[in-house]
Amino acid sequence: MRVTTQMVFNLVTQSLSRQGERIYKLQRSISSGKRVNEPADDPLAMARILDFRTSLSSMDQYEKNIDHGLSWARTAETSLYGVNEQLSRTKELVLSQVTGTATDETRQATAEEVSVIFEHVIQLANTRLGEHYIFSGFKTDTAPFASTSDYSYRGDTGAIQTEIARNHKVTINLTGEEIFTGGPVNILQTLDNVITDLQNDDVSSLQADIDALDTGIQHILAKLGEIGAKTNQLETTKDSLQDLKLNATELLSELEDTDFTEALSALSMQETIYQASLASSTQLLQTSLLDFLT
Repeated sequence: MRVTTQMVFNLVTQSLSRQGERIYKLQRSISSGKRVNEPADDPLAMARILDFRTSLSSMDQYEKNIDHGLSWARTAETSLYGVNEQLSRTKELVLSQVTGTATDETRQATAEEVSVIFEHVIQLANTRLGEHYIFSGFKTDTAPFASTSDYSYRGDTGAIQTEIARNHKVTINLTGEEIFTGGPVNILQTLDNVITDLQNDDVSSLQADIDALDTGIQHILAKLGEIGAKTNQLETTKDSLQDLKLNATELLSELEDTDFTEALSALSMQETIYQASLASSTQLLQTSLLDFLT
C-alpha cells in the first residue's frame, strides 16, 4: 500500500495528540494535587476513592452526632450536680431544725431558704441546651415544670436517640419524670413537703422528710452514674471513630494524591519526548511533502 502525505499527517497528528494528552494529565495532576481526577484516569482507583469518600462522609456525620450527644450529656450532668447540691443543702437545713435548739422562728426562716432552693431546683429541672429543654423528652420546646406551685411534669417519655455508628443508636436524654417526679421519691413533692412542715413546725414530719431527701440524693447520684457511663461510651466511640477516619484518610491519600517527585520527573520526560517527536514529525512531514511534489 502506498503511504500518502495525508496518512503520514494523520499518524503524526495522532501521536502528538496522545503525547499532549499525557502532558496535560500530568500537569493537571500536579496543579490539583490529585493523581486521579476523573474515572478515566484510573477506573479501579476511582471506585475505591468514591467508597472511601462515602465512608468518611458517614464518619463525619457520626462524629457530629456524638458531639451533640456529649453536649446533651454534659449539660444534664451539670444540672444534676446542681440538684444534688441543693438537696444536700436542704438536708443540712432540715437536720438543723429537728434539734432541741430549733424554734418556730428558726423553722420559719429555714422554710424561706428552702423555698429559694425549691425555685433553683425548678430552674435546674428546666435546663436548656440552646433552645431545647433537655428533660422534656420529645417536647423539647416545652419547659418540663411550670413552677414551685405547679410542678406536674409537662413533657413526655420520649427517648431522643442519635446514631453513632452504622445501625447503632444511643439514647442521649433523661426525662424530668424519671429524674424529679417518677423515681423512688418525688423530689419536687419532697421539697414542697419540707417547706410546709417547717412552716407548720411539724418536727415528726420533718424526720420523714430527711429520709425522703436521702432517697432523692441517692436517686440523683444514680442518674449521674448513668450519664457518666453514657459519656464514657460516647467518648470511647469518638476516639475509635477518629482512628478509623485517620486510617481511611491515609488510604485515600495513597490512592488519589499526586507523588510530586514522580509526576514532575514524568512531566519533564514527556515534554522532552514531545519536543523530540515534534521536531522529527516536522522533518518527516517536510520529506513527505517534498516526495509528493517531485
